[in-house]
Amino acid sequence: MNSSPRLIKDTTRVVLRYEQALTGNSQPPVIIMTELIQPPQDIGIERSDHIVTKWAERWTIQRPNSNFTYRIEFDTQGARGTDISVMQDNPNLTNGPPDRIKVR
Repeated sequence: MNSSPRLIKDTTRVVLRYEQALTGNSQPPVIIMTELIQPPQDIGIERSDHIVTKWAERWTIQRPNSNFTYRIEFDTQGARGTDISVMQDNPNLTNGPPDRIKVR
């Protein structure tokens, strides 16, 4: 999992929005596990020492009656910040395409 406190906070906020949309639950998600599932392929550095790279993580959250997993894709754009995309980890569970919420 990424180690930036701000990026973790921003990602948790995005997951909460997604959870609210799916379940109506407005409580902060209880994150029980995170995994790096797609490590960065290429890492570039801008002139101002900002990193440019992409990676994906799987976050498992605890719901009242089950656990649920999200695939979270990070796209670090150097000085522009990091794009965060959240989707269901296994869209086949709902027999449809993955839903995405992209927050910048």
